[in-house]
Amino acid sequence: PDIVWFGEPLAPDHLGRLERFLLAADDAGVPSHFVAIGTSGAVQPAASFVRYAKACGAEAWLNNVDARAENERHFDHVVGGPATQVVPSLLRRVV
Repeated sequence: PDIVWFGEPLAPDHLGRLERFLLAADDAGVPSHFVAIGTSGAVQPAASFVRYAKACGAEAWLNNVDARAENERHFDHVVGGPATQVVPSLLRRVV
């Protein structure tokens, strides 16, 4: 629902909004994708987002400079490399 920079707290309603969005997409039969960019996938609170998304039927993608991420087992796809180089082609595959 928004961008959260390292060290910033989440607005209290963001996680609930994300969960409602994913559940509505799942109920409607709309394929959804969760894409985490520029993160190890292990730092909270963002690390929990992938589990919410997967529980709601989303396909999960992770992009990080290092292809090996501590939390990578929770993602369906892990793409290593700088976001400036990887994200455009990643989004073409997702969208």
